[in-house]
Amino acid sequence: MSFDVGKADRAVLFFERYLRHTKGRYANSPFLLYDWQKELVREIFGRVNDDGTRQYRTVFLEVPRKNGKSEMAAGIALKLTLADGEPSAEVYSAASDREQAAIVYDVAAQMVRNQPKFRERVRITDSRRNIAVPTTASRYRVVSADGGRQHGLNPSGVIFDEVHTQRRRGLWDAMTMGSDTRSQPLCFAITTAGVPDEAPVWWDLHEYARQVRENVFQDSTFLAIHYGAEHGDDFDNPAVWRKANPALGTFLDAEKFAANWQRARRIPSEWNEWLRYRLNVPTQQADRWLSLQDWDACGERIDWAALRGKECVCGVDLSSRSDITALVLLFRCEDGMVRVRPFFWLPEERVPSRLRPWVQSGLIETTPGGAVDYAYIRARVGELRKEYGIQTLLFDEWNASQIGSDLMQDGLNVATRRFGPRSMTGPAKELESLIGSRRIRHDGNPVLRWMVDCVSIRSDASGNICPVKPDRLKSEKRIDGIAALCMGLGALSRPSEEPRVVFL
Repeated sequence: MSFDVGKADRAVLFFERYLRHTKGRYANSPFLLYDWQKELVREIFGRVNDDGTRQYRTVFLEVPRKNGKSEMAAGIALKLTLADGEPSAEVYSAASDREQAAIVYDVAAQMVRNQPKFRERVRITDSRRNIAVPTTASRYRVVSADGGRQHGLNPSGVIFDEVHTQRRRGLWDAMTMGSDTRSQPLCFAITTAGVPDEAPVWWDLHEYARQVRENVFQDSTFLAIHYGAEHGDDFDNPAVWRKANPALGTFLDAEKFAANWQRARRIPSEWNEWLRYRLNVPTQQADRWLSLQDWDACGERIDWAALRGKECVCGVDLSSRSDITALVLLFRCEDGMVRVRPFFWLPEERVPSRLRPWVQSGLIETTPGGAVDYAYIRARVGELRKEYGIQTLLFDEWNASQIGSDLMQDGLNVATRRFGPRSMTGPAKELESLIGSRRIRHDGNPVLRWMVDCVSIRSDASGNICPVKPDRLKSEKRIDGIAALCMGLGALSRPSEEPRVVFL
């Protein structure tokens, strides 16, 4: 992968030489990019793979309203339609409804009308919201919000507007999964912040974008760009306004912005909307339990060969046959450290695309078929037992009876404990203490790190706590490794409290 200066320069030149603004005081003036816009365009079109194709397949831009998202998206749509070198290019505008999707199209159509050189080769059919280029058999058009009707498309480019308004995944999946025959498809998704409980598509992308930026996931095809204030920022500080709004002081009028802030401050019912639309702050947020910074501080590499034959306990979190099953070995060592080694399994027919790199690298193992094969896991536990001195395997009571009985027959000490606030508050607080005091070592395992980033905490009326997966993200978040780690700590940290053995 490299940066092609020539391609980056030509993309900027396309905007500034051929495109003209369409509204307000800038109408019909050249689309001269501001520095932040120019940096974005150069990165999208200049970053290439070894074969010269574009590196990024998805660009996820989160920025508050009135920062020129529609004009930028319209320019990118025309670049993909008119000057991307893609034979029979198919570029689509999509959104939660056809009228929303048409906003970017209308800007693009006016840009074409403003440029005589485009008018000579481009046909606009507003009744169908279609821009066609007969000489290259390319087109740009608006699609309906019905995802079920869009699965036959073969897009080379997608402009997906206001992702936060999507209530279901159908349209997003249809528009982003139909480009297998294209050499360098691009989805340019633009949005302001949404409400997590009401905007699952946006929240999944928002969280994935953050995880890519923070290196939870390695995804060279995903460009995540976020302009916004953070929880904890001073929302009344003009410096924070400028941080969240790259156009503030240029085409976004600073005096009008301040006036809107004053109004929102006086009217409480408008404050959350102002935060969301003007500072790009989600008005609700799932609280993560553990700090990645603290977790990373415990990532010292471990010499596993030196632990061969050492006594350890094992926490297990079983899946519902089609999800991740996790097993974590825990060693309490002479230096006072607790060292943990996780193992993960998925059925080979149910591996999500974002987890495939970890499967390919061996960080997640697969079992045959479409459901987790417990016989395979039983055999792997037998192999681990030959290498390490496993003393006890601690399972959640749910769904453990059969594999627990099998492992008992293999001569292992198997026990169960209910996974809930009353039984897990001790192990959960012990994990907090181990991380805070830097007395745990995890070897920097990236799968376990991802699960640390996913986990939230639930408490009951008595103050007991239990690790949980945020409900709103059931389809994307996984905490199986943390659940198994806490189960193991239940056996390791409190040996005087024997877990209930049920397989006798």
